[in-house]
Amino acid sequence: MQFEDKLTYEKKECGVCHFNWYYPELNEEVLTPIERLFYLQVSICPYCKYCSDNIEQTEGNEAELTKSKEYLSIIKSQNDKYALVCHREAYIYLAFAYLKTKLNEYDLAGKAYLESAELEEMQYKAYMQSGLYKPQYDDKMIKESKEKIKEYLALGLEYIIKATNNLSQLDIKDYLLLSYAYAKNLQKEQALKNLSEALKMNPSSEFIEIIQTINSMIKEI
Repeated sequence: MQFEDKLTYEKKECGVCHFNWYYPELNEEVLTPIERLFYLQVSICPYCKYCSDNIEQTEGNEAELTKSKEYLSIIKSQNDKYALVCHREAYIYLAFAYLKTKLNEYDLAGKAYLESAELEEMQYKAYMQSGLYKPQYDDKMIKESKEKIKEYLALGLEYIIKATNNLSQLDIKDYLLLSYAYAKNLQKEQALKNLSEALKMNPSSEFIEIIQTINSMIKEI
């Protein structure tokens, strides 16, 4: 998801503190079909640090939750070294996921954790390719990032399962998202099972491309 050059900016007012700021907006046409399964456009208010996919509004008690110790600890987890080389940071999606779990919006929480894993990987790989990377000093940090990715992927799968368990009927996107999440967690049997269910639903060409991508992932497990 290297798309910093695909962003435009729009002035919006934060739903929590009412601070006006120019927020990035992504042309989602640059996303691959499989990225569209879970990508969320989450922004962070530079003043109060509210993270949302709709920064101008709040849901439930989100305003109060942004002041909680748990939320603030996520915000403080920002990795300054990675921030030097990567403008899109995982902690924003982790904070958003925290809010959504508190509101029992498991679908959004699950997708946010999957996105966090993607961004964490992007961050450490960008850092390793930069002139700042010094193996003797930074390898521990890289190892920690890899462990975090496993944690985020597991949480993503957990909440996506919770979300789909609450549905009376699954559509093809649900099965594909489940299959992808299982594949990312190296659970081959469950990934194949959900991919097979998606195949039964007369997939369009776009979904066929996703199925082929996930099937390639599964073959590598």
